[in-house]
Amino acid sequence: LKLQFLYFIGTGNTMRPVQKWLVLAAFCYNTACNSFMFMDFATVGDVSKEEFGIGDSALNWLYSASLLSVLPIAFPVSFYLNKYNMLTTGYGVCMNVLGGWLRYFSAVHSNYTLAVISSIAIGQGAGVIITSVAHVPQSWFPKQTRMLATSIGVQANYAGWCLATVLLPYTINNTADLERLLLIQAIIVSGAFVMFIAFHRAPPAEVGTSKSLTTKDAVSNNLPFFAEFSRVIKELAYNKKFLVELIAFSILGGVSFTIPAVQGEVFDNFDTKETAWTNFAFVFSGVVGGLIFGTVKPEYVDRIITACFVLCSVGLTLLVALSYVPSEHISFKTQYILSIILMAVSGCSSLGFIGPALSKACRNAHPISHSWSGGAVEWWIQLWGTGLTQMSVVVNFSGCAVSAILGTILILAEDSIVGNNNEDGEALAHINEVAHEEEDGIES
Repeated sequence: LKLQFLYFIGTGNTMRPVQKWLVLAAFCYNTACNSFMFMDFATVGDVSKEEFGIGDSALNWLYSASLLSVLPIAFPVSFYLNKYNMLTTGYGVCMNVLGGWLRYFSAVHSNYTLAVISSIAIGQGAGVIITSVAHVPQSWFPKQTRMLATSIGVQANYAGWCLATVLLPYTINNTADLERLLLIQAIIVSGAFVMFIAFHRAPPAEVGTSKSLTTKDAVSNNLPFFAEFSRVIKELAYNKKFLVELIAFSILGGVSFTIPAVQGEVFDNFDTKETAWTNFAFVFSGVVGGLIFGTVKPEYVDRIITACFVLCSVGLTLLVALSYVPSEHISFKTQYILSIILMAVSGCSSLGFIGPALSKACRNAHPISHSWSGGAVEWWIQLWGTGLTQMSVVVNFSGCAVSAILGTILILAEDSIVGNNNEDGEALAHINEVAHEEEDGIES
């Protein structure tokens, strides 16, 4: 049986066709666990505040601490993910498992400091995940299924969120329930380490070891981290198309990270179970939308992304307007139904667009490795998400709506900003054309 199992998954330099799906499955399990833990305290705010004896601001920091702890490691991970894939991925998985157990012990001892440390550990795990979400498809999947694989990885993350938004409010009514669920969670998250050992493998054509790599890739792999970091930043800084997309995508992605964490405080006239369903509508529609968007033909990707920006801006603007309608002018039932519909529209667009957006940004950044370009987009998403999460305590969804509108303006004006007819635009188009031809040749 052991020999049959090893033959099935592949060992050493022999990789079976199914191996890429097993690697993706291990990644999806790990990222779903990570995103579930992000929501441990945010979705049951009253119980969490009672457990730790804290207020709204301190509660938000249990979420923001995870986002912030991603920032210092994201770019080093982008570098070492190519050189030491097993070690780097294993570090992220171990941080996830550690964060799960620290979550449990912090609740048992009602220790807020330990809870913050658990959030930092979970953020460290997320730092590896956000870089791997573009790296895994690039390393394992052919161009035809790469966007689908990216969308599956992204939506697995949001599936963990989606489960947390409903499961936590309905199973946690007091601090004892919270402690019991965190213990079960720690045990389940530990399964991510088992999945990593059983299924994860270093890519079959790791940077610097494959004959199919370009000379530039092979040379850059021998550079030390800061030299490589400087080279990548310099190349991306001259890519105006990528920069515009980086700003726009990170803004809307930051909005999508913020709303599930703060909507319980924004909908202050809804109870915990009612906000569970508004949150579920937001995340579930994003998961479904993302999986559908991941199957569209490449020629329609730009239209899908633009439509997502417009829909999210409209949905959030209407949500803000709805929150200002006096209660005597609208019934509670009508307000609740409209909130669910608008949350679904906003979620489908702000969460669903990320898979195609990452694929587009990485393609426009070619020949920069996907782990660098995709990691850069995700890095800025974390930063925007952190700022908007803290801001939303004061301005509700207004900050998210304004941010979405700003991102929409950038996307609509992208061609004018980049200047398709100038020399930079022509040079970029030529670079991408040559790069895509090389990429197709490598895959063949």
